[in-house]
Amino acid sequence: MSARHGRGTRRAVCIAALASACAAATGADFRADFADTRNPPPYRALGAAERARFDLGHALLNTQWVAAGTPNAARRDGLGPVFNAASCDACHNEGARGQGLAHDGALPASIVVQLARTTPDGGDAPDPAYGHVLNPEALDGFAAEADVEVRYAVREGRYADGTPWQLREPHYEIRGLRYGALAADTAIKPRI
Repeated sequence: MSARHGRGTRRAVCIAALASACAAATGADFRADFADTRNPPPYRALGAAERARFDLGHALLNTQWVAAGTPNAARRDGLGPVFNAASCDACHNEGARGQGLAHDGALPASIVVQLARTTPDGGDAPDPAYGHVLNPEALDGFAAEADVEVRYAVREGRYADGTPWQLREPHYEIRGLRYGALAADTAIKPRI
């Protein structure tokens, strides 16, 4: 076994021992079924107030926002006219991290294209036409700011020991800028 795997094994044993000791000291049972990796069991039972806060947050994460002024929208209105996604869950399904794109194509909602221009003091300033974030979605009757696609170039090389490696280098293409060109000094910063 490599030293790397040895440390990981020791760490797992230590965590298991700590959980067991905590359970013994508090009388709690921390061993809940872990059937759904997107919904792990809590390390302890939540009280009624904590569960209510969790449920409220979960409902907010899954809310599908609608256009501002939509009749009978209650607290779900305020979307648009341009935006990235109509819900938090569109990027963070059940609270998970966003995912990148495995192949060439249009960016998924979980990748946000930030825009920044460097100020004389080293800070970030927004693009004059598009602000800090490029919005690829729009309400009916409005135009999304642009379409963004990624194309991967494969780079290959070898480690010092001769083992080959491959790296997929993303190249982002912004097409159809609908509100004018980006400023010449605007940098694009894709983020998951």
